[in-house]
Amino acid sequence: MIIFLKFNIFLSLFLFTFSSTAEVIHSLKGKVVRSLSLDYQSTNKILVGNKGAAVGSAFVYESRNFGKTWKVLNSGKPLSPQATDVQSVAYTPKLILAGTWKHGLFLSMDNGNSFKKSKTISSSDIRDIKIVESSPLEVYLATSDSGLFKSIDGGLNWKKLKVPNEFFWSLNVLASGQVITASSLDGRVYLSKDSGNTWNSIIEIESPFFAEVNPLNINEVVVVSEKKGVLRSTNKEEEWEELKFPGISKSFSSASYLSSGELILGTWDNGLINLNLATGVYKHSLAQIPVVHVKTKSNLLVIGTWGSGLFVVK
Repeated sequence: MIIFLKFNIFLSLFLFTFSSTAEVIHSLKGKVVRSLSLDYQSTNKILVGNKGAAVGSAFVYESRNFGKTWKVLNSGKPLSPQATDVQSVAYTPKLILAGTWKHGLFLSMDNGNSFKKSKTISSSDIRDIKIVESSPLEVYLATSDSGLFKSIDGGLNWKKLKVPNEFFWSLNVLASGQVITASSLDGRVYLSKDSGNTWNSIIEIESPFFAEVNPLNINEVVVVSEKKGVLRSTNKEEEWEELKFPGISKSFSSASYLSSGELILGTWDNGLINLNLATGVYKHSLAQIPVVHVKTKSNLLVIGTWGSGLFVVK
């Protein structure tokens, strides 16, 4: 089964069989990876925000060796005594950003040793944070109660964007920064092709969790839904087709295009799918594991799960 570039790998619940060219690192076992981010400059640095079981359990973890070892940031303390979820994390040139459920945005100016709450953004529910890799001082932020925001100084200050919606769940930004998708759990997915200045609603679907534009073809968009599966448009959002996977439910969480012409999809209840877009052939791995995040960069695949920790394939 080929799930990422040259790596021949089969993943099951706690069993790995893979070729000598691949290394699989399974860490943070038993944890819910609520948020996940890779460093825009290097591939070895990973940020994870967890979902805890009780108040005072909102921790940010950092690895600088591909997930082999981890450090709890903020001097080992939770971001807030009341917070449970770190819903979004990101590196910028100046800061480490961490967004929480109900307790706002936190930022670190000292490489994660300490965090303080931002006073320049009003929302208490920070759902997603994405940087522009080609211009990493540009940062976009999604909230569930105040819409979308943009920063041009790495996250110190924020400007509210003019989008006809306030309830957003996730964002995705292409490396150039011009093309942005934003998904709202009220059923709409929005697209901007001018760095967030104007937005169009491109589809309405129940529970759209994530949308991504193909970086090799900006006229192609994929939308994943918790309830309705995976929809794809290849003609500027004029028509949509459902990508069907027999025997697998329609509960999807994440997506990532690969430069090899494949699409990696995460499911809420049944692992990972690797789809060859040219042939329509797909492979299935990590069966029965809830995959909530899929990140790819260079020869690296990072998979965040809901309760089974983090998998890194490199």
